[in-house]
Amino acid sequence: MPGELIPIILFICIVLIVKIVSDNALKRRLIEKDMVKEDVKYLLGTSYDAHVPAALKWGMVCVAIGAAILLGEILEPFDSEAGTFAGMFLFGGAALIIYYFIAKNKVEAEKDKIKTK
Repeated sequence: MPGELIPIILFICIVLIVKIVSDNALKRRLIEKDMVKEDVKYLLGTSYDAHVPAALKWGMVCVAIGAAILLGEILEPFDSEAGTFAGMFLFGGAALIIYYFIAKNKVEAEKDKIKTK
């Protein structure tokens, strides 16, 4: 039974990828030909700037967790697995707090840029 599911799941994944790519191509062509309103252009999103803050956040969290694991491995004779686990949460939380301040400054800068226009 599991062997029969693999081709079905693979087919579904291929169909979804083709659908997403074709929809994206259609949206880009509509935007290039100026066939959509300005407010809809924002929803379709041709810019990748909107994804940068999320990538920054998760990049910081992953680096912090990796640093905690590395530190736990280096200090293994002095600490237990619980210390490594706690360090992962501490470093991950610290990364999210740092990200909050970076994102807050970015949002304020965007608001100031909009006000000056």
